[in-house]
Amino acid sequence: MPSMDEHKHGRHDRCQLEPVPQGCWLVIPYKDTDEGERPVLAGETFWESHYIWMEDSSGKPILQAIVGQPVRVFVRIRNRGTLTSFPTRVTFAFVDASLGIAWSAPRVLAQVGTNVPPNQLGPGVMDVECPVPWVPGPFSTHACLLVMCDGVFMDRPTVPWSAGFDRHVAQHNVTIVPAAPGSTLTFPLQFATVLAATSTVRFAAQAAWVEASDAEQVLRYAPGRRGVRGTLLEPGIVKESFRPGRIETVGALEQGPLEYRAEAHGEAVGFVSLGEPLESRPRELQRVDFELTVPFGEEAPFLLVRLAQVEDGVVTGGYTGVFQLRT
Repeated sequence: MPSMDEHKHGRHDRCQLEPVPQGCWLVIPYKDTDEGERPVLAGETFWESHYIWMEDSSGKPILQAIVGQPVRVFVRIRNRGTLTSFPTRVTFAFVDASLGIAWSAPRVLAQVGTNVPPNQLGPGVMDVECPVPWVPGPFSTHACLLVMCDGVFMDRPTVPWSAGFDRHVAQHNVTIVPAAPGSTLTFPLQFATVLAATSTVRFAAQAAWVEASDAEQVLRYAPGRRGVRGTLLEPGIVKESFRPGRIETVGALEQGPLEYRAEAHGEAVGFVSLGEPLESRPRELQRVDFELTVPFGEEAPFLLVRLAQVEDGVVTGGYTGVFQLRT
């Protein structure tokens, strides 16, 4: 049975993770069954972690931040090991709405110390609140929230701020907005080359009509899996509806990309390539303006759109939009 704490925050661990026979083994999951295998398996939308969440000042969970209104940010950390992770350093950060995130780009909100109990003494979880509230600015309500945990003595991150490559890192890169069929929306998204060996960068999208009771349930949809019902849009409709537009350089990066070798694995089922591949620019922060014309189609309450950045066949970042459809 979920604890009172789980009821309060709405975090229900639906899967008991298997323990590992070693000291500390921390993971901030991107889904309930995430046991910490990194890099993530092909097709996993690691940027949607619901183990990072927000509440307003009264303690009510919220899905979308509002400009100028402080929000409390939380994270749930799991320890699959045999020893308590103490001290554990937890760092909260954010970046503007982005696809691929340079490891040097996150802006730190705050850092806090805690201890995470081992799996053998119970579920092995610890909920941690950011010690300072996040106050979204005019351009950051769709920001990506990131959290990194560091078992200082026994279990340290090896690929900083890279949720797809390190189990100590999680990100929540989701926006939820109302939209009407036929309307056109523009989303400016920053992106950077994540891997040093990258030669080309391209974008891809997956889109589906989803039957769900609320936006949080929509994010549990995955093509071909049981659970939340949905219908993928045809590739032709995806290409007509989602268009990468102007691309420009908006800044320089002080640090180069990660010296990390990742094996190409491709995207998930239903992802469709958008536009032409781009040449890698490892020291530049760039921005692409994505245009979305909401298609007419099934009478579903939600349209789910997942955008991915792909570097030589490796998914290095993503951004998800949940559109509440209205007539």
